[in-house]
Amino acid sequence: IGAELQAWLNASVQLYPDVPPIIERWMLQGIPLVIVTFGNADYQRTKITLTELPHTAAHFVSASQRKVDVIRSLREQYPDGPIYYLEDKVAELDSVRDAGIQDICTVRVDRPEIGRAHV
Repeated sequence: IGAELQAWLNASVQLYPDVPPIIERWMLQGIPLVIVTFGNADYQRTKITLTELPHTAAHFVSASQRKVDVIRSLREQYPDGPIYYLEDKVAELDSVRDAGIQDICTVRVDRPEIGRAHV
């Protein structure tokens, strides 16, 4: 990742203030947190690192893949617990529904238009 992009990421990527305590509580309870993100793996990995978000695993979805396929494979990896899929793109949520994946709670997160990338 180039220096200019790295500087932008450092200045702009942040978590909502109520996210870290919730994630920490879930991790202490043994609830796995799997991050599924679309795009360049190096860029996405940098974003995740900057948030210092604890997580069990991360899946980087390339242009030749679909998030719904990763979600389906996560259901196979974690068959016993609920899966909550948080997404800000309606089309991605529709693809989970259209794939017939019924036991995953899908939640749309509206992003505020404030010029900062919130995770």
